[in-house]
Amino acid sequence: MSHATTGETVTDSDETAPGTSLNQAVTSAVTLPPGVVAFDIESSGAQIWPLSTDFVRLVGLQYADQVRVTADVRGALRALRSARCLVGHNILGFDLIALSTHYGIDIQQLVDDGRVVDTMLTEILMDPPEAGTAV
Repeated sequence: MSHATTGETVTDSDETAPGTSLNQAVTSAVTLPPGVVAFDIESSGAQIWPLSTDFVRLVGLQYADQVRVTADVRGALRALRSARCLVGHNILGFDLIALSTHYGIDIQQLVDDGRVVDTMLTEILMDPPEAGTAV
């Protein structure tokens, strides 16, 4: 999602936290195929426990050529659940685990349906670390 070029700022009417109103959209130089959503979450920390409904603070989403950063986690979850394919870096190692733990995303079903592409795993397969190197 680092390919954002130009954009506009739109205010969300659904605030997820006091004083929080964030829903920025920009146009990306890269257009994703229909049904593909690239995403990343920003959380309140690396510790997934204890359970908290405000663990995820922001979600960055790209669909087609639109990139959006939002504090509307529930809205982002609807977009993720309806996507044909989810793409992200380390989403099987953190993002989807966090979304499963705190918001009920069914990781197993997404994987069984072939709807997950974790670019961290793709990177390791395409350029494996040398023997004795930590991943």
